[in-house]
Amino acid sequence: MGILELPAPLFASLDQFMAVGILATVRLIIWGSIGAVVTMGLYKLFSPQAKIGHAKRAAQAARRRLYEFDGELADAGPLIRGQFIAAFKHIGLVVPASLLAMFPLLCLLVWLDTTYGQSNVAYLPVGPEWGRSWMAVFFPVMVMVSLLIYRWARIE
Repeated sequence: MGILELPAPLFASLDQFMAVGILATVRLIIWGSIGAVVTMGLYKLFSPQAKIGHAKRAAQAARRRLYEFDGELADAGPLIRGQFIAAFKHIGLVVPASLLAMFPLLCLLVWLDTTYGQSNVAYLPVGPEWGRSWMAVFFPVMVMVSLLIYRWARIE
């Protein structure tokens, strides 16, 4: 059992509990929502939101200064350098929290593929066979819920 499979018994017990009265497709919708809430919650909790907001504004200001520059390309070097510095600072602030928030999602994805991906069950009633898999249900739900949380919680 690998490290990504450690929470599998917890996922399996929750899924068995839900399976009593909920269809597999609806359970995948629930898992997508849970994945989004946990991932976005961990990201907001562990990311320096104020610093990220400041870095975003600094990067935007650097882009604006470069866009408004009306001189020779040789003279734009400091502006280009400032834009790259601001962009990489933003990336440096975002990546550690993103990696931390992604770990539970990776565990969930491994379990979902093991549980729902090993059969030829169609989880959606229409569309091509490849579009009826568990991923076609899980990922759109997770993306939509993540975007809603991102806007609602004002995550930077």
